[in-house]
Amino acid sequence: MEDKKVIVILAIVIVILIGMISFVMLNSYKEVDSNYVHAPIPNEKVKFTGTYLGPY
Repeated sequence: MEDKKVIVILAIVIVILIGMISFVMLNSYKEVDSNYVHAPIPNEKVKFTGTYLGPY
């Protein structure tokens, strides 16, 4: 009975760790500067520092 509890607890911990790692990997943003704006890569997640001036 004790072994089953340990296995269940380890399985829960492993699932939580996999969830946290996947969340970090899927939501990671690349930090870019003003030089990146001239030639951006399509569908890439980026994070700017500065002021957004809009499309014009």
